[in-house]
Amino acid sequence: MTSLELYRALIPGHVLVPDQTVELYLTLSAQQHDPLQWGAVFAQAMVWHAAHSIEKTPGSGSGSSGGAGAVGPLISQKDGDLSRTYAAPASSSSGSSGSAAADLSTTTYGARYLGLLRSRSTRLPFVAI
Repeated sequence: MTSLELYRALIPGHVLVPDQTVELYLTLSAQQHDPLQWGAVFAQAMVWHAAHSIEKTPGSGSGSSGGAGAVGPLISQKDGDLSRTYAAPASSSSGSSGSAAADLSTTTYGARYLGLLRSRSTRLPFVAI
C-alpha cells in the first residue's frame, strides 16, 4: 500500500484535499523524521503527522471546522450590532520544550501521532560501547 493509499484509508475526513497536497505533506513529514527510529510504524506516523499539518494549514482544503481557524468556546456575545468574543483554543502547553507536543495535541491526527511516539513501537536511542 502506498503512503497516499494509507492516508486515504486512515483520514476519510480529508476526502476533499487534493492528492497533490497530501503527497506534498507526506513528503515534508518524511523529511523531518528518521525512518529507522520509527521502524514498522513509520508510514502510519507520517500519515498522522501530515494530516495534522494539513488540518492546521489555512487553505489546505481540509474543509474541517477544527482546522487552522479553530476557536475556543464563546465567552461573550452582544446582540446590538452583534459582537462575539471567543476564548483561545484549549492547549496543554508545557513551556518551550513542550510546544511541539502542545501543538500536536490540538488535532485528533496529532494526538494519534503522539500516541505512536509514546508507544513502545518506536525505538529509543542507544549508545554502543
